[in-house]
Amino acid sequence: LDNPAERQDAVEAAEIAVEDATIAAEEVESALAHARSNELMARGPVESARSALNALETEKRTISRMLAAGALSGGFVPVAEMIRVDRGYEAALGAALGDDLETPVDASASAHWSINGDGAADPSLPEGALPLSSYVTAPPELARRLGQIGVISQDDAEGLMPLLRPGQRLVTREGAVYRWDGHISGSEAPGAAALRLSQKNRLSELEGEIDEARDILSETEDALAQAGSAISIEEKRLAEARDRSRFAARQLSDARDALAAAERAAGDLTRRRDVVAEAVSQLTGQIEDLGVQEEDARIELEDAPDLSAIDAKLLNQQSVVATDRGRLAEARAAYEGQSREIEVRKRRIAAIAQERAAWVSRIASAADHIGSLR
Repeated sequence: LDNPAERQDAVEAAEIAVEDATIAAEEVESALAHARSNELMARGPVESARSALNALETEKRTISRMLAAGALSGGFVPVAEMIRVDRGYEAALGAALGDDLETPVDASASAHWSINGDGAADPSLPEGALPLSSYVTAPPELARRLGQIGVISQDDAEGLMPLLRPGQRLVTREGAVYRWDGHISGSEAPGAAALRLSQKNRLSELEGEIDEARDILSETEDALAQAGSAISIEEKRLAEARDRSRFAARQLSDARDALAAAERAAGDLTRRRDVVAEAVSQLTGQIEDLGVQEEDARIELEDAPDLSAIDAKLLNQQSVVATDRGRLAEARAAYEGQSREIEVRKRRIAAIAQERAAWVSRIASAADHIGSLR
């Protein structure tokens, strides 16, 4: 038989389990909402990185097309395509060489650059002027020309210009040119050659920037993928948490059903116990009544006359019987009547004793039954 107290404990434990499962599910729902928010926030950097990469690649394609369009001059590659200049010195190189940058180094061209000695005897530039060759990587055909062009600041031009030797010139980063013969060209809008050099430098820079942009895009896409994975993980956790919550709810329902059944069984047992107790009480009263009846019968038996005295008297008066049949018949009738009464009383005592034993046995059985019900 189920114990209602134990079933009540089971219900309380199931209620706690339901509450814990509900709280856990709410926590996972919060984590899922946070993961979705993170995923939404991760989309912005991806779009920005993709837009930045697209812009850089578009710029690269545009510059590449522009450079390709002017790469050939009369079927020959201009020397400008073979030059690399440090960033910021494109205007200086373009102003210093001008249209000569469009001339090829191919000897088969009618106008071309060539190597004319090693330039060992060429004069040095004025002190404070660094040769343009320090900032330019070019074919050897341009070595003497670049070695005789000094790069200066605008403020130093007036002091250094008188120190120039024939053939030398000074140039600022902005593109102003000061020749040995006194000719001065101010810095103006950069020429086509300077623009091409600037575009070539920009193209080189774009390679690195595009690689960096691709790395950034890859990182942001990885972050977005991780955010998406986090959503999947939290969705799986939420499904599991909800399963546990539903299972706990079923367990609670089962526990409550079991408690109700135990309480009904306990009520039935109490009612049955009351019925048995009432029956035992009635049997006890009947046994007590039988005990009184047995005692009364025993007293009556003890009060009955002694038949041996009657027998002796009968023997003594046998002689009288013959002469007094009326008295003999009366005496015999009295004897037989008393004998029958005694026999009846004996049978009654025996029946009472047997009935009492039966009631005692029933009481013992009822007591055992009550013990098993407890």
